[in-house]
Amino acid sequence: MIKKLIALIMRKRLKSLDFTVISSNCWGAEIYRELGIEYRTPFVGTYMFIPCYIKMLKQLKEYLSGPVSFISVSKYREANIVRASNPYPVGLLGNDVEIHFMHYKTEVEAEEKWKRRITRINWQKLFIQMSDRDGFTLELLEEFQKLDFKNKVCFTSKPYPMFNSVVWIKQCQGKPYVMDGMSLYKACKKYFNLISWLNSKA
Repeated sequence: MIKKLIALIMRKRLKSLDFTVISSNCWGAEIYRELGIEYRTPFVGTYMFIPCYIKMLKQLKEYLSGPVSFISVSKYREANIVRASNPYPVGLLGNDVEIHFMHYKTEVEAEEKWKRRITRINWQKLFIQMSDRDGFTLELLEEFQKLDFKNKVCFTSKPYPMFNSVVWIKQCQGKPYVMDGMSLYKACKKYFNLISWLNSKA
């Protein structure tokens, strides 16, 4: 009951509900889930390593307008270690950008949901999120800062005052990176005004 009331209040404060969140992990999907609205993003139940994520963001429409194929082995050692005990599909956008469908059982399921949600993207209301996990480096953060997206945010475990796109999650201070997407979504609200961000002009 309390969760439904919170979601109702959040929805009433939002100027519109047709926004698209592009996210490097499950963080973005949690917004739609809490609000109880349709996913307008294909990045649900997925995560990406930051080198691939930045590469995709630089040519976002081109990568997302093409097909998704699947590969048996990731170029990221960490992913292959995880998949040895928890197999999940690894998609490929273009010939070089991996997307990890970690909450999907089969390639068929992953592709079907990816294709369906791609059609719902609102290119006029894009919001871009990243965090300091999965291959994150200072150099990649600098590239993120330079990307031509008005509404973007990167959550980090330590401060980067020189970058206006960074939100420091202070409870992660001393850790190598912030928590995973779902936990990060809950924690970030202490430091980040989500509704104001989503009400920002594109």
